[in-house]
Amino acid sequence: MRSHYILENSGIRKSDYLLNERYTDMCMFICGFGQIFQAGYKREMAQNEYRPGHRLGYLTDAEYIYASHFVEQLRKSDEFSHMSELETLKKRMQELVYDQDICTRLIEAARRRLPNKSEVELYKNEIDRIERDRR
Repeated sequence: MRSHYILENSGIRKSDYLLNERYTDMCMFICGFGQIFQAGYKREMAQNEYRPGHRLGYLTDAEYIYASHFVEQLRKSDEFSHMSELETLKKRMQELVYDQDICTRLIEAARRRLPNKSEVELYKNEIDRIERDRR
């Protein structure tokens, strides 16, 4: 599965083989393949000639259910999209203002001026202000 590739290239690898497989199973939920997996997941022990007693995956039934609900709740809360959006905005601000200390001071000042704004909104406002000032 692609989850192995994603984890490997992200540097998320442990020496424990079973732990890696469990991470791989959880990764598929985060990447959006959890429902597809669950549709084909065998909850009963399979009895066939090829692999007697085999079922897909390394997590327990309860862990698959938990992973599915947990990721679903995160997606509903927009935490996934805000995290990646915030990281993108931080990177953009770093490109505009080369000094990390200055970036930090700008955001702290914006937070004092606009205490009810989210981190994403603060970064958007500051980036817009910097870009306007440069025109």
